[in-house]
Amino acid sequence: MTDIVLLTLISFSWIIFSWLVIYFPKKLRWYILPYLTFQLGATLIVYSISFVKGWSGIGYGGLGVAIVGIALILWLIVRIYYHSKPREASEEYDSF
Repeated sequence: MTDIVLLTLISFSWIIFSWLVIYFPKKLRWYILPYLTFQLGATLIVYSISFVKGWSGIGYGGLGVAIVGIALILWLIVRIYYHSKPREASEEYDSF
């Protein structure tokens, strides 16, 4: 039962990620890279729990955790980069 729940959650997270990338590409910009990396790591963790199980599943799970860690480091780098840039006037307020 937990396998089905995990697979459903990861499927919905991919759908939400795809929706964000399609409808908000300008707003997300470089944040897409950490999101994608995190999704891949989370998918690998769920794959190791649901399908592989056992000792080889631990290897896939460890690799998934490492990929999630890389995603968090990428997110931190992107966040620091965007907060270090000087603020610019947004385009929607220029029309007023």
